[in-house]
Amino acid sequence: MELTRFLAALAVFLPTFVYGAPTEAGTTLHPEMLAAMKRDLGLDAAQATARVAREAAAAEIIEQLTLSKLEEAKLALDNLNIEQPQTLDSTESGDTGIASYYVDVESNKLVFEALFGSVAHAKALAKEVGLSKSEFEVRTVQELPSTFVTVRGGDAYYINRCGRCSVGFTVTTGFVTAGHCGSTGDNVSATLTGPFYGSFAGSSFPNNDLAWVRTISGTTLLGYINGYGQGNLPISGSIAASIGASAQGVTSGGSGKCASGGLTYFQPVNEILAVYGLTLVRA
Repeated sequence: MELTRFLAALAVFLPTFVYGAPTEAGTTLHPEMLAAMKRDLGLDAAQATARVAREAAAAEIIEQLTLSKLEEAKLALDNLNIEQPQTLDSTESGDTGIASYYVDVESNKLVFEALFGSVAHAKALAKEVGLSKSEFEVRTVQELPSTFVTVRGGDAYYINRCGRCSVGFTVTTGFVTAGHCGSTGDNVSATLTGPFYGSFAGSSFPNNDLAWVRTISGTTLLGYINGYGQGNLPISGSIAASIGASAQGVTSGGSGKCASGGLTYFQPVNEILAVYGLTLVRA
């Protein structure tokens, strides 16, 4: 069902509801708002709280439908096999200046990151996959990500050439990491001054501490952990266990130190994989 038809049906259908007892969500209605609804709409307390609860539920349904459409548009873009530059010099054509694209849950839009000369191409792609002007956004970037980067768990990376974090575990489209490390759209590089090779495609903090970075085509994603002097440590899976080779989670914080021990908190990796629909890379 298209969103426009759903909205029209919703506008017709909502007034036919019978006002009932207040729901749990409605019990938090502010007294001044309740008084205004009684005065302006002629509703009693039960009717007012029920109406607010229904409107909140309807808004959530509409948002879910919008996100579903955006995900479908992103999949359509994936199927277009948009040409990606293999080097930073191969950007003479406006058709090769698309750095990345992703669904931004907070803004409810599909976001393109493109060079200034490729903005028109990004808009054309959005139109091709059926998005209206209000459903996408084009953000210009100064440069494109670099290819030929190798990534493994534990490797350091830099956010917008400023903050520093470490890779949690690699997945088939990038890597998972802690949510406090960056926000959706932030770019990452292997060194403080190096070229970008990916960007945050999703991030949640502080209620959770989870995020994932989508890397560009050409990035090598290894199913290993950097052992820092002990070689590469293989990842065999992500089954929760107290001891073993399975991936457990990404470091969130605490008083612990690698050299001396202590208390460290982590975000379980399986939750990150489930939230973003990712697949762990195994050795």
